[in-house]
Amino acid sequence: MHDRVKVVKFQVLRFLQVNPDIFDLAFVSEATAAVQLAIECFQEYAADEKALFSYYYHKETGGALARLRESSDQYRCFQTDEEVDRWIDGDEKAKLEPQSSGLFVYSGQSSFDGRRLPRGW
Repeated sequence: MHDRVKVVKFQVLRFLQVNPDIFDLAFVSEATAAVQLAIECFQEYAADEKALFSYYYHKETGGALARLRESSDQYRCFQTDEEVDRWIDGDEKAKLEPQSSGLFVYSGQSSFDGRRLPRGW
């Protein structure tokens, strides 16, 4: 089974046109598990660098992803799409503090009303 997983990982990375010597692929049970894995990496990096880990999310993000904010040193919940757009464009004062790293998460589709959130984020 190990060899089969290795072959599939290589095929997916090749399909995505990324270098398998630089990138890896992790199979997880669901999106929340993937974000939790990313958070653990950010936390380890932040600890090594004596930095803060910031977590940003959209208010329409599912409950499990929103609860992951508790894993961060600081977090922010964006209330509107426009607020996210301003933040991404650098027009808003929500940029990361010096000596920090951050992760922005949002659901592709609102768990509240089914609205699809912008893929461009």
